[in-house]
Amino acid sequence: MARRGRKPDLNGGVGLVVIAGALWLVGKFFERLPEGSGTAVVHAIYGLGALTVVYLIARFFARHVRARQVRFEKARALEALLRKAQSATEQQLMSLVRRRAQLVQQDPYGA
Repeated sequence: MARRGRKPDLNGGVGLVVIAGALWLVGKFFERLPEGSGTAVVHAIYGLGALTVVYLIARFFARHVRARQVRFEKARALEALLRKAQSATEQQLMSLVRRRAQLVQQDPYGA
């Protein structure tokens, strides 16, 4: 059976082109700024950095909370399953014991 060829991965190259274009645009933006506006740009960059950090922290905690919820849901499902199995066993206990006694008991012919 022939293998299918892999498609070339263009994501890495496209990403580099996008980053280079963004850096070029930022450079053009800084060239056109009037004198003395450097502090405003620095504050804007710090603000974006702070927003990025807050976003990453919130995403981390959201993922952590979701993973904890999934574990809790799995534990609850397991407990419900065990409760149902216990209930079914208790309901059928007499017939199970009777069947076991029939299987273990020797027949009258000694076999």
